[in-house]
Amino acid sequence: MDIGRSFTFTFDDPEWANRVGLGTLISIVPILGLADLGYLVEVSRRVIRGESRPLPTWEDLGRKWVGGIALFLALLIYQLPIYVLLCGPLVLLLPALKVSDQRSAETVVSAVLLIWLLMCGAGVLLALAESFLVPGIYLQYVRRSTFFACFDLPAIFGAIRRQASQYFTAWLGMLCGVLIYFFVVLIAGGLLGMIPCVGWVLQIPVAGAGIFWLHTAIGHLVGQLGILEQPIPA
Repeated sequence: MDIGRSFTFTFDDPEWANRVGLGTLISIVPILGLADLGYLVEVSRRVIRGESRPLPTWEDLGRKWVGGIALFLALLIYQLPIYVLLCGPLVLLLPALKVSDQRSAETVVSAVLLIWLLMCGAGVLLALAESFLVPGIYLQYVRRSTFFACFDLPAIFGAIRRQASQYFTAWLGMLCGVLIYFFVVLIAGGLLGMIPCVGWVLQIPVAGAGIFWLHTAIGHLVGQLGILEQPIPA
């Protein structure tokens, strides 16, 4: 696994400015921006075929959008338990609203907040654990192009088992990419925010460009895993 290559290969394409520019524009459009995930899939497939250059075009935007929707919904389903952990305890606050005695109400609120903090901790651990499955989820969709392939846990864990060290490296690369994205966007956003009137507007394309870069980087990492997984052992 070459993490550094995944982070820089986007800029090796002679037409990278056009690809990134259009990708940035698409990524900041609500709903349509999910096509970025479909672009990630196409990047992975090109890497597996040994065609990491040039970058995919946007000619088949509809197909990329459909692929992005599938991946988005799959990840959303995986994340539902996290949302339950984070939001479920807040429902317990409803009894406190019906308690007339202030001391009793405060006791209920304190207990609920304690439970919520514990659930938040569990939610963070669960989110970290689920993030470890993300490269495998992407890889299954890249190879099979079906929504249900994202939930083929035996295949996902099989890839993890066969390529344990390389898979772990790809996962760390994905996390590093996310951290780089947030760091750059935070710094750039802070600087742009200092510009009167238009600063907040300029932050939008910066965030969009960062998302597009992150997706291409993850796509390259998943593609490298795909190369290792061909052919799949019986």
